[in-house]
Amino acid sequence: MSLANDKVSVVQRAIGANALVASRVIRSGFTNVIQSDTYNFASGNRGENVVFYGETAPGANYNSIAKIGDEYIMLSFTAGAITQAAKYLFTASGWQLYTLDGASYSTGAISIYGSDGAYKASYTTIDLACAALANGDILKIRAGEYTLTGAIDITKTDVQIIGEDCVRVNCAVGADYGFKTVFGAISSTKGITFKNLEISAADDATQQAIRIENTSATGRINVYINDVDFESDGGDSIHVDHAAAGAAIRLYMKHGTIEGPINFTIKSTDDKIRIEDAELSAGLVTSADNIAMEILLHKCLVLHEGVTGGHTSQLLYTPYCLNFTDTNPRVYAKYDSSDSAGSHTDSLLYPA
Repeated sequence: MSLANDKVSVVQRAIGANALVASRVIRSGFTNVIQSDTYNFASGNRGENVVFYGETAPGANYNSIAKIGDEYIMLSFTAGAITQAAKYLFTASGWQLYTLDGASYSTGAISIYGSDGAYKASYTTIDLACAALANGDILKIRAGEYTLTGAIDITKTDVQIIGEDCVRVNCAVGADYGFKTVFGAISSTKGITFKNLEISAADDATQQAIRIENTSATGRINVYINDVDFESDGGDSIHVDHAAAGAAIRLYMKHGTIEGPINFTIKSTDDKIRIEDAELSAGLVTSADNIAMEILLHKCLVLHEGVTGGHTSQLLYTPYCLNFTDTNPRVYAKYDSSDSAGSHTDSLLYPA
């Protein structure tokens, strides 16, 4: 039975080089049988007899609809590999979009939404999804553990990468970093947000989880990191490399355990570091640049003598912070001047 006889098709529009999205269901469509084969779907790991229907004959890259029993699956092929898929199942309430594992859900596990909240597309890897981001997009990742296939450069601005429930992201083996901003010559304030994630950069002692670069920028970059835990084998959990000295970088962080150092190069008086209710397990180090700027650690746990580097022009505020020793068991105390082991100027310590 062809899809045309079943009166179902999916109108598709391109989202990225490796992705499609279903925009609506119509009565006529893909009738050309282009391949009949057994394909072992990664989700479920089952061999299924699949008939592929497409607008054109298959090539290195093509789009198709597959029918398995009463299920229809939209597939995007790149060099013969499925890079994006969505399943449609006819129910009493009409055609419903499912994931390949059969869970009743409107999107896949890794999905992009527009800045208006509208669903755009689902992907099989975080790498592919990040490559398809547009300015202002929201990438949502469902609960699970994911391993990146390479270092990810974020080239689009004002994007949000958000985990839903418990999401662990492992940086790729051999990669220098997990995520890096590559915004280019921005001339106005742009940002990036990471939220509700666990990021593991533990491949080796130099791997970084998040790297912020502002090469060629004249506008400010705001980095928002909320409810993110970092795992490290010694490399920086957050590394700020300030190539464009005249453009500010600001780090705003709330809630999380940061196992690796935060390493921040200071180059602008408009730079800011504001961290609230977080554990700095390996401390914070800033560059020794003679630049007046502010660092605020509020209600944080900070490694004893863990704030290092800096310059007397850099003002450090630490209201309601505690220090702890790197021992087992830990010893906790009020944050005091001895915890500021660098050259920063302590402007506010733990209230008396």
